[in-house]
Amino acid sequence: MDLPESWTWDSGEYYGEGDPFILKHNGIYYLYVSTVDDKSGVKAWTSEDLMDWKYAGLVTEEPTTKAAYAPEVVYWNGDFYMYTSPGGNGHYVYKSSSPLGPFKKQTDNLGMGIDGHVFIDDDGKWYFYSTGANRIDARIMPSPTEFGKATDTGAKMNGWTEGATVLKRQGKYYMTYTGNHIWNKAYRIDYGVSDSPDVGFTTNKDQNPLLLNTEGENVGLGHNTVVRGPDLDSDYIVYHSHANPGRNINFDRIAWNGEKMLVLGPTTSEQSDPALPDFSDRFDRKDIGKNWKSVNGGKWGITNSSPNWLEQKTLGKKTWYRQVSKASTEKEYTVEFNMKMVEKGKSENPRIGVVFSYKDEKNYGTAVLSPEHNRLETNFVVNGVEQGWEYANLPEGYDYKNLHQIRVEKSEATFRIFVDGMQKQTREVRNLGAGSIGYTTSDVHGAFGYTAYSNKVDGSNIFDAYKPLPGKIEAVHYNAGGEGVGYYDKTKKKEVNPYRQDCIWQAKNA
Repeated sequence: MDLPESWTWDSGEYYGEGDPFILKHNGIYYLYVSTVDDKSGVKAWTSEDLMDWKYAGLVTEEPTTKAAYAPEVVYWNGDFYMYTSPGGNGHYVYKSSSPLGPFKKQTDNLGMGIDGHVFIDDDGKWYFYSTGANRIDARIMPSPTEFGKATDTGAKMNGWTEGATVLKRQGKYYMTYTGNHIWNKAYRIDYGVSDSPDVGFTTNKDQNPLLLNTEGENVGLGHNTVVRGPDLDSDYIVYHSHANPGRNINFDRIAWNGEKMLVLGPTTSEQSDPALPDFSDRFDRKDIGKNWKSVNGGKWGITNSSPNWLEQKTLGKKTWYRQVSKASTEKEYTVEFNMKMVEKGKSENPRIGVVFSYKDEKNYGTAVLSPEHNRLETNFVVNGVEQGWEYANLPEGYDYKNLHQIRVEKSEATFRIFVDGMQKQTREVRNLGAGSIGYTTSDVHGAFGYTAYSNKVDGSNIFDAYKPLPGKIEAVHYNAGGEGVGYYDKTKKKEVNPYRQDCIWQAKNA
């Protein structure tokens, strides 16, 4: 990937983009990379689709960011925190109200090795990962600028180990990390799995290294981040390689097979563009338009601001005002909503949130945020019958006037509800399938940002993605239908069928 305004040495020699990190916030991707050793400041680029990147300038010019290695940015409750290691010597924390800065220094040098990474678990607890003694250490964080004692995560290579990234998927914790010297051609990425965020990471030798290439121009692969694609379902591993001189950024698809993490790469040729959502809206216009409809009234409109927001202004009533899309999801989908409260009324429980699988007022799901009780509340209505409200507490100190995200994943009859990346509820609801998506308020003046859905869930986008060759293709990842369909034994058995059921069966011709 070529970026405008790449880092160069004072001599003019290309330095490039090492240790890439990508933050997605309100539908925009923000890329941060290591700073060349002879300069201060951290550069950033922005994109809506992971393909076209615009240079956004320096997001900080603090003197302590000279040779700022591996900057990572975390959004939490209205603030952005940057963690970076100056020249590989300890860590500083910086803070800003915008992903584009200016980031201001919040701490002195805290030590803790290099290549700091932050992970926030479903319960709202923070963890910080960095280099230890040829291993990756973890520390519980009481706050975004406080760090506890180090624990050995178990993640290590045979020698120097750095560049941890942690994600959670279906109850398991996955850590990617990099080993040996950065300028070695065998610089590589491994991964480990654990049932805990800070200890017990183990590796499977048959599945590692995750990425390695020692021949040709694309060698020395390492220090990655993992980012969700624009379709809300595809995962990408983003890493650097040697550019001789300097370093370049690389993107490859992650292909999940159960608990196995696989990468369709490393690739050196052009790949398909990242898939886009089936529906999205940034509300970057003056009027709501024909793609949305109002239910139960309310004063809906588009703000005159930058960026624009969809908003509902009416207060003082307990009516559920809704704005729903005329477009409809399929039976299985992933949807992302972004919102903030402008003002709340004086009722017992003012709420702001979302609707999905919406057919009419007798068939829909809803997930709302309650500022009064600091919790997520969900309910489902099927054929006019309420399925019952369920509640999940949110972290202390939540400020609902700042942007928060709700994400809904629907797989068969299972609905998984996430708030700011934290999985807060899982509900089984039958007889509720395809439908519209939208926003809802009750006695809240709310503002709503980037909105999108994709008719994919649980990484199913990978089934129909092109697979690079030479490489390894898992049997489970055959095409879903059409040209190049796969075949399998669909024998009926009493036990749960272990095979995918979406393939065309042609036993007569087998």
